[in-house]
Amino acid sequence: CGEDYESQIGWSSFTITEGSQNILNVKISSSGSLQTAAEGALKKSSLTEDMVTDLVISSPKGVQLSRAKDVDTYLKQHFLNATTIDLSGTQLERNKCNANTFKGRISLKYMVLPETTENIGNNSFYGCRNLREMVIPKSVASIGNAAFGGCDKLGSQIVVEAEVPPSYDGTI
Repeated sequence: CGEDYESQIGWSSFTITEGSQNILNVKISSSGSLQTAAEGALKKSSLTEDMVTDLVISSPKGVQLSRAKDVDTYLKQHFLNATTIDLSGTQLERNKCNANTFKGRISLKYMVLPETTENIGNNSFYGCRNLREMVIPKSVASIGNAAFGGCDKLGSQIVVEAEVPPSYDGTI
């Protein structure tokens, strides 16, 4: 954020410092348990949801984040100030980052998807205008239309680990 402000007219004469980093590690034990696990982790850490800058979600092997309960019902509406979301220690249901999953998260700067992710759906990250870095796991075979539309800060920072580039529908 400091770089963004300093590059704007009128702000260059100020010293901009970023706030402290607050990491919240959330371990789910079963599909559909993200809300309970996150609330417990917040209580244990003495943080509020708005204070979390880095959200790290993990699960035992074979436990997936439920699209209906974990992602669409909870994650889409919580931790909206998080600048980093790391899902590398878990799996998405059916190994898909579904359409609109992280759409409009303007605070999101860094995203780490699970290594098992095979599909990034339409508009998955649309409007994440501060997203700066994204690593697309080598398992991703397809990227949906406008998956990264409006990600103005992303520029050339998409790293695709696959030897064969994923197919995509339309424009990124």
